[in-house]
Amino acid sequence: VPLYMLDTNTGFNPPEFRRITAQLYGGDREMRLRQEIILGIGGVRVLKALGIEPTVIHINEGHSAFSALERINILRKEKGLSFDAAREVVLATTVFTTHTPVPAGNDLFDPELLRSYFEEYAKELGINFRVLLGYGRLDPQNGSEAFGMSTLGLRLSAYTNAVSRLHRQVSQAMWQKVWHHHPVEDVPIDYVTNGIHVPTWISRDMAALFDRYLGPDWAEDPDNERVWEQAERIPDP
Repeated sequence: VPLYMLDTNTGFNPPEFRRITAQLYGGDREMRLRQEIILGIGGVRVLKALGIEPTVIHINEGHSAFSALERINILRKEKGLSFDAAREVVLATTVFTTHTPVPAGNDLFDPELLRSYFEEYAKELGINFRVLLGYGRLDPQNGSEAFGMSTLGLRLSAYTNAVSRLHRQVSQAMWQKVWHHHPVEDVPIDYVTNGIHVPTWISRDMAALFDRYLGPDWAEDPDNERVWEQAERIPDP
């Protein structure tokens, strides 16, 4: 699977822009916003420049949620669609995964900070800047509410999943205001339980230990409790 890395540290950029990709989660809120513009809008433009036309875009957490706006922007410019029509296309081809089950783990930005970067961009999208802000708010009518990247991702994705059954329940309660007309248990957040490929996740030393005391079934049948009961046979170091 090809992996493309985005880097602003090039001679074409002035120093303040070259630092954008220098440190993950580094800097102030404006630096974080710049990072997410690079990831979301820049990421879509990189794919377009490479001639890659994805069938579905997967937004992993809210960090790349601006990608949905840029895809709307491209559809408007290239296909002549209205904002609403382009939004429906993007909505149907976007999947969102929510990870962090606490509000503090989901990026929020002050509306005035967004204005300096997105007021003109909203015009390209064919909408008022206040409408754009509404897509990132739990209550679109609340003019003082911060702009949330996870909220933007939720509003512009047709399918959303949590990363375990319990996490789905937590997420449904956490994001119920996005679907305020739904009871919590009907909030449309599904779940896919995170997992690992056991043989490649475990170190060679541990694998050799398991081979010796558990036999080959630890790798071939890793969810068999009877296999792991044999771990009691492993002597203390």
